[in-house]
Amino acid sequence: MRSGGFVIGGILSPETVSSKRKAKREKKKVNQIVNRKRICLDNNERKKELVINLNIPLGDPLQPTSVKDPETRKIILLDLLRPRNTYKFSVENDELKVYKTLDTPLFSTGKLILGPHQEKGRQHVGLDTLVFYVNFGDLLCTLHETPYVITTGDSFYVPSGNYYNIKNLLNEESVLLFTQIKR
Repeated sequence: MRSGGFVIGGILSPETVSSKRKAKREKKKVNQIVNRKRICLDNNERKKELVINLNIPLGDPLQPTSVKDPETRKIILLDLLRPRNTYKFSVENDELKVYKTLDTPLFSTGKLILGPHQEKGRQHVGLDTLVFYVNFGDLLCTLHETPYVITTGDSFYVPSGNYYNIKNLLNEESVLLFTQIKR
């Protein structure tokens, strides 16, 4: 019986790197190649790359969307999309900022920005569950009574009925994305 996965047919040795200094013109060529292979495009570049003629009617992101209500099976209108320039600013306290990006009866999503060495402060989540993703930062996060150091790319959640605290360890802003699951 065979299971899925990768099959390794051999081991490859890493290429040896010569310690000789390379000529300046080779370095220039490498820099040009690196500059060409950026991972993210800025907004203007991305808009130029966008296919304009999609041959489908597009919805207005500022208007509600028609969807089927699962209970009544009737068509209703809901705000399913919130463009970034329309985020609701919820909290601003010194260098702590909380933006609600979506807010529904079942859940909310948003962005938490902590200024340099800023602390959110201990908070009880009540019946809700909070889920966080660290978009950028190094943080000291206390979940109930246990402290953790978390960093860019990490995720964590706070179960209902518990406390949490988040402190920015950096000398620059840290950014977390969150989802609040409401009960």
